[in-house]
Amino acid sequence: MPRPDDPPDPPPLVERGEWVVAPDGARVLGWLEVEERCAGCGAPQVYAVAFDARLCMRCNAWLEAACDDDECDYCRRRPARPLDAAG
Repeated sequence: MPRPDDPPDPPPLVERGEWVVAPDGARVLGWLEVEERCAGCGAPQVYAVAFDARLCMRCNAWLEAACDDDECDYCRRRPARPLDAAG
């Protein structure tokens, strides 16, 4: 049971059509990986289609490293923080 001084849980991420939308309106083309959680905050992982990678929208962090292939279009275009490219 939460204590009275515990902060409330943040509003959930939602899927709207082909987009995952955060409470602040940030959106990523992809889907929720509800069975997989961010190790840092516990939020569901999001699969970003444009970058073929999983991220955490709450932490604004990639959850997997970019590949080492200089020709990889997915990783080459990937910003340092995922929501910098959010729609």
